Amino acid sequence: MKRAIKLSMIIFLFVLLCACVVINTGAPTPQVEEFNSVEATARMALTLTAWPTDPGQPGITITPDQGTVTDEPCAYVWASYSAPDVDTYLAGAISAAGMDGISAHGSYYGEDCVTASGIVVSSGVMYTDLFFDVAVPSITDEQSLGIVLGQITDLVAAIPEGTLIGSFNGNLGVHFIGADSDRNIWIELESILEYRRQGLDGAALISAVGD
Repeated sequence: MKRAIKLSMIIFLFVLLCACVVINTGAPTPQVEEFNSVEATARMALTLTAWPTDPGQPGITITPDQGTVTDEPCAYVWASYSAPDVDTYLAGAISAAGMDGISAHGSYYGEDCVTASGIVVSSGVMYTDLFFDVAVPSITDEQSLGIVLGQITDLVAAIPEGTLIGSFNGNLGVHFIGADSDRNIWIELESILEYRRQGLDGAALISAVGD
């Protein structure tokens, strides 16, 4: 009888011990972090990086002058930014090529994410535009204009990879300034580079590009 009681007590203690072990080793209750929509929008904007780039093309993220941490949501607007590194390169290339009467500068183009109160949360570059000012004797001499335009295009084609930032090629703007009038050319870089690959020059190049 006593042996039966002892055996029952041992079984009871063993069952109780197993129950405690199961309780202590159970999976913890997951903790869910919640954010309201304003916080989620602000966090998303603050983690933006540069516009995606092609392989070998570096990206750039501009830190805006008004860059301030804010809980306000932001919306995207087009924006342009100075490109001093491109300006320096172009000035050196023009000088080295002996191209008198020509000046140039670059401009990054992309998007700012701006709050309703005017705070710029983030900025990203999409592509680089190039602008050339050219002094010419006459804007009606299309053969001469086309020759200069071809020289400018060849200079652009020689720009080292990575100098022009963005996910794709931008545009080329050429402002021909004559004695009594002027003329503007505006074309996608890839298009005019293709015209040069086709061998177009002089008046034929000007005709293909148009105004």
